[in-house]
Amino acid sequence: MVGIGFNINVTSEELGDKLKDIATSVLIEQGKAAAMEALIEELLNRLDYWYDLVRDNKYDVIKDAWCKHSAVLNKQVSLNSQKSSYQGKVVDLDPCQGIAVALADGTIRWWQGEEVELLRPI
Repeated sequence: MVGIGFNINVTSEELGDKLKDIATSVLIEQGKAAAMEALIEELLNRLDYWYDLVRDNKYDVIKDAWCKHSAVLNKQVSLNSQKSSYQGKVVDLDPCQGIAVALADGTIRWWQGEEVELLRPI
């Protein structure tokens, strides 16, 4: 099961003060309204592409793309897990292991996606 949410034709005012620093929309990024049907079709095409890679065990291709497009790799981040909050530098990303963060004490800790509630650059 996959759950995806994205803002299409949402203005920054509609996002409000609480979300304006951590969320955006297609409208905000492109400066014009977008056709929802075309976006959904493209999303489904891309999901199919990535699903095929997983099915064919091409995790190296997934990792390379994730690292290439990551906004947090080699950056200082704040990470909220289900149990606590942490700060450190993201040192690795892996489709099977998750995200590796070097903490202030020098240890490297891995989190899988389901353990992370919020991750953002600081």
